[in-house]
Amino acid sequence: MELKWYKLIDVDFNLDKLLVWARKLQSSSSGNEIKTDSSLNGDLGSDQRYWAGEFPQKEFDYINSLIPLDGQFKGIQTSCSLWEYQTHTHLKPHIHENETDIGGLLIVPLIGRFKTSIFKDDVEIDSVEYSPKTIFFLKGKEFVHGGEAIDGYRLCVNLYIKQGTNLDSYIQ
Repeated sequence: MELKWYKLIDVDFNLDKLLVWARKLQSSSSGNEIKTDSSLNGDLGSDQRYWAGEFPQKEFDYINSLIPLDGQFKGIQTSCSLWEYQTHTHLKPHIHENETDIGGLLIVPLIGRFKTSIFKDDVEIDSVEYSPKTIFFLKGKEFVHGGEAIDGYRLCVNLYIKQGTNLDSYIQ
């Protein structure tokens, strides 16, 4: 039986423009460190930072045409968070069951390949690798998942899928 837990979509946008936007957002503040007590999803691992901001409108509209995004999440227009993982960082297994105000997360990789795995009873049961020029989303409220940066450093954007979106209709 093939599990239907994720979707990869090849995208065509100006990656250099997004990298410039990301570096400007990073230089605007020191970012936020994820700590065990600051995540709804428990301990996600060490050496992860994120910055909240507004994703560039043109690219937001493009991705929104592929799957409905929440453009007003927490009152921020084209809301997103930029996540940075250092070379030794692993995203520990977790589930998004407590995130009731979003339909899910969509990942836009900017730097580095990443492997996301799903787990059952602490055993990896499936995985997928993805890289820049691909967007990725999974049923993160249904499947325990974690991951690791394949190339060491990882920089990605999390966009918020509109609440109530039937992810099954997008995963085929």
